[in-house]
Amino acid sequence: MSVSEAFEGAVPGRMPARRVWELRQQVRALEAEREELVEELAELRSQLIGAYQRLAAGAAGPDVPNRLLRLVCDEANRIRLEALRYAQKVEYEARSQSWRAGPVSEG
Repeated sequence: MSVSEAFEGAVPGRMPARRVWELRQQVRALEAEREELVEELAELRSQLIGAYQRLAAGAAGPDVPNRLLRLVCDEANRIRLEALRYAQKVEYEARSQSWRAGPVSEG
């Protein structure tokens, strides 16, 4: 057993540097995944709005497209916010684990 391994094992509340690094990598991966999800949701929202606009254009009455579009936008925003909240929750949990690990020790 090396001196650094013995120290890491003897100090309460400290996490091995390797584990801290792994957790930080997980946080970075989650951040990248969150960004991808946000982009994907924006694209899906645009597609959904376009589909409802085409549908509404064929419906009777000038108010129908506006009401449908408003409903679609509200629903798309609700879904987007739910996804962002979930991503932030996961990111927060991953970050809190790495922060509890204490300072990173090289070695």
